[in-house]
Amino acid sequence: MEAPTTQPVKQENLAVEALTLDSPWHRFRHFHLGDAAGPREALGLLRALCRDWLQPEVHTKEQMLELLVLEQFLSALPADTQAWVCSRRPQSGEEAVALLEELWVSRRPWWPWCGRGFAGLCFSACGHTSHISRSPLKTKV
Repeated sequence: MEAPTTQPVKQENLAVEALTLDSPWHRFRHFHLGDAAGPREALGLLRALCRDWLQPEVHTKEQMLELLVLEQFLSALPADTQAWVCSRRPQSGEEAVALLEELWVSRRPWWPWCGRGFAGLCFSACGHTSHISRSPLKTKV
């Protein structure tokens, strides 16, 4: 087992900041072109907002990547599942996965009925079943 480092504390602060409404993350993700005078200013403003969010002078590349991956991972979940996981404020992708596994195990009696395993995401945080179709793209031969 690895010795604890200060990295989880930094990651925790980064992840918690991303979940608040007036956070740098929120300002970056809700940026509109109308917030700037022109395209060059818009790009500059967007870069500044991104730097405010990711704080590359404080956080490591790994921490910034983890935050981006965690955000994308959570956004790929069904809305009710995403809300359940986010309400528990995971500080890393590993914590998000642990929460999902906990939810998955608690819903396991319904899993065989779904027949799609985790990829089907046939569960919800409130106990109702959500069916998410993950059918492959159809291509003409």
